[in-house]
Amino acid sequence: CSSCVRVAPSLGGTEAAAAHAAGAAQGGTCQHLYRGTLDATRKIVRSEGLKVLWRGTPAALAMAVPQVGIYMPTYEALKRRLLQSELLGPGAELQAAMLSGTISRTLAVVITSPLERWRTRAQAGLDLNWRSLTNCKNSFASLWRGTVATLARDVPFSGIYWMVTEKTRQALRASRTGLIDDGAGDGGAEGRSFKDVAYVNLLSGTVGGTVAATLTTPLDVVKTRIQVSGGSGGPSSSSSKAGAGAQGAMAGDQGVRRMLARIVAKEGAGRLFDGAVARAARAAPSCAIVLTSYEVLKKFLKT
Repeated sequence: CSSCVRVAPSLGGTEAAAAHAAGAAQGGTCQHLYRGTLDATRKIVRSEGLKVLWRGTPAALAMAVPQVGIYMPTYEALKRRLLQSELLGPGAELQAAMLSGTISRTLAVVITSPLERWRTRAQAGLDLNWRSLTNCKNSFASLWRGTVATLARDVPFSGIYWMVTEKTRQALRASRTGLIDDGAGDGGAEGRSFKDVAYVNLLSGTVGGTVAATLTTPLDVVKTRIQVSGGSGGPSSSSSKAGAGAQGAMAGDQGVRRMLARIVAKEGAGRLFDGAVARAARAAPSCAIVLTSYEVLKKFLKT
């Protein structure tokens, strides 16, 4: 199908799932035309130009600012309160990281879900404007189509990410300076140089992002299939578009578990890990940059 020509399965879980879903909506069959990420990148740039690699960037930027602004401060505030409450037993640090990460991510996802759907569909080449996201019945509610699937991916991701990141930060801080975190949830920024803060958080974010992204790739694939379906009909008649919209609504309503079972039954379990390496390679620097920038900025404002 034409969507599979545009997007390589090896480029990442989101793009791969988007290609398969878009292809299905157009009645096409997906064929693997790429031998790997580098091969796909070369062919895509040659056929569509370099700028296509940044498809969906405006939506991603619009989503990143409010999401990080909600996510990081909420995580720190919750972690601090949990540690101060003394309600947690042995391993309180990791428990607090997991609970704070999942709760803060849930809040951020619910608020920014319409922007996430816009970004996903834009990357799949399906639409680039808000009107196309709300052209079916219950248009306002349709902006949150796929939110449950996004939560099913992002909440476990966040819990895993923060447990791994906090454990790695503790080890790196101890090995680098011999100092242990005071549990305040500030990343150990107090009393440390900018170089130490950057080093510890850059490596910790990379490790945490890699592990979390790899383990949650199947959930990312399911989330994208649900979000891309619905209103994704190709350039055909209005009746065809209505039919595609109805199919998309049904796909969005079937739930995460049913979509997961459907992919395994029809395409095989291996399809759930399409783009796992590329997704980890993308998530690792992203998580590292966000965490490091946040902690360095905090230290700068406190000095």
